[in-house]
Amino acid sequence: MNLECYFIDDEGEETLTELAKVRITPDSLVVIISHTHRQIYVYKGKETTIRQKFAGARSASMKRLDQGYKIQHVEEEFGIDESFKPILEFLGGIKTHPIGYVNIPRNIPRKYTKTVETMMALEPLEEATCEYLLAVNNCFEIKGYSKNDLRTGKFDLKETKGVPEKIFPFDNYVPRLLIAENKIVGIELWKKTS
Repeated sequence: MNLECYFIDDEGEETLTELAKVRITPDSLVVIISHTHRQIYVYKGKETTIRQKFAGARSASMKRLDQGYKIQHVEEEFGIDESFKPILEFLGGIKTHPIGYVNIPRNIPRKYTKTVETMMALEPLEEATCEYLLAVNNCFEIKGYSKNDLRTGKFDLKETKGVPEKIFPFDNYVPRLLIAENKIVGIELWKKTS
């Protein structure tokens, strides 16, 4: 099949993804151009956000102007159309959880999910505890018993009352950049314990 797959993330940004790397999950919104069927499919997983849906509709409209193909919306929540099933099977079907899925603490706001997933997937630093997270123009203090190993998921993020407008003593901290999908999604500050 001759396909192009464009994933729309939580921020509404579009990324062209190679067919070999396509993983459709319940939180995926994918604009798929099928040159074989001369059709544009907008696949909406049951956990997609409103922002993703608007961005997906805008993306599909632009591609329709460019290609001249009809648009067909497919929503996981309402069942998969028969005409879309062969394409979905070709792409590997719907995965229940993304690769490296971690159980994110419940109190984490959705817009920080990618940041926390990235945090929890990384090896912890030796002889250090993660004290702060800087993400999306906010500063969070990390609370909980597992600050030295965030992979357990036994921690909370407590938003500080704004970012302090003063010099922050950085002597005893090690910064770590969190990068996902070629974007910096956050910065961890690890405090040395030795």
